Amino acid sequence: MFDIVAYFSQKRTNFLILLGVLLVLAVGLIDYFTGYLISFSIFYLVPILLVTWFGKKAAGIATCILSFVVWIIADVAARWPQQPDPLPILFWNACIRLGFFLITSFILFLLKRSYERERELATRDYLTKLFNSRFFFKLAAGEIDRARRYNRVFTVSYLDIDNFKDINDNFGHKVGDSLLCLVGGTIKRSIRNVDVVARLGGDEFIIMLPETEFVNSKPVIQRIQNNLLENMRKNGYPVTFSFGAVTFLTAPATVDKMIHMVDTLMYSAKQNGKNRVEHIITKA
Repeated sequence: MFDIVAYFSQKRTNFLILLGVLLVLAVGLIDYFTGYLISFSIFYLVPILLVTWFGKKAAGIATCILSFVVWIIADVAARWPQQPDPLPILFWNACIRLGFFLITSFILFLLKRSYERERELATRDYLTKLFNSRFFFKLAAGEIDRARRYNRVFTVSYLDIDNFKDINDNFGHKVGDSLLCLVGGTIKRSIRNVDVVARLGGDEFIIMLPETEFVNSKPVIQRIQNNLLENMRKNGYPVTFSFGAVTFLTAPATVDKMIHMVDTLMYSAKQNGKNRVEHIITKA
C-alpha cells in the first residue's frame, strides 16, 4: 500500500515548492474557467497544507502569498469586464483571503511542531537524545525481519560504563549526566548514519550495525572504544567500557533473545577484568 506521508516526508523542500507552485497554478486555472460565481478558495489550501507540513515554514508562507496572488488574478480575470469589483471590495476580499491562508498555515505549523516534539519524546532518550529502548526494539525488530528475509548478516554490541556508580557517588548526578551525554555523542560520531545507537537505561548503551560482518564490525567496535577512552581521558572521567558483541549470521528469533546474548557477553567482559570486548559469531 502506498504511504503518501512517508513519500512526501522523504522529499526535499525544493521538490515540495515546485509541486506547490504547480498545484496553485492548476487550482488558479480551474478557478478562472469555472467563473467567479463558484468559490475555489478552499482548494488553494491543498498546496499550502502540503508545503507547510512537509516543507519549511518559509516555504509555507511563500505558498500562501502565491495562492493569494493567483486567486486575485483568477478572480479579476473571471469578472473582467462584465462584473469588476470596486477596488475597496477587491482589497478587502484580498486581505481576507491572504489572512485566511496565512492563519491556516501558521496553525498547521504549530501543530507540526507539537507533533514533532511529541514524536521526539516518544522515540528519544530525554538526556542523551539517542533513541530510547522502546524505539530501539522497534528498529531491531525491523532489522531482524530484513535479515531473515534477505539472509543478511548484522552485528549488535552492548556496552556498559565501568565504575559509573563511583562517578555519581563521588561527583554527583549532574557530572554523571554530562558523562552519559559525552558517551552518547562519542558513539554517534563514531558510526555510520545507517547504524543505530540507543541508550537502554542507566549507563548501558546498544549499537546495531546493519549488514556488517565480523571482519568489518570488529574494527568499528574497537574504534568506538578507543574514541570513548580518549574522550574520558581528556575530560578527566576515571571510567572504562566493557563491550559484548555478537555478529549474527542468521537472524535471532526475537529482539529479547538478541539483547540477552549481547548482554551476557558484556557481563562476561566485566567479569574478565573490564575494559574489554567480548565478540562472537553465531547462527542464533
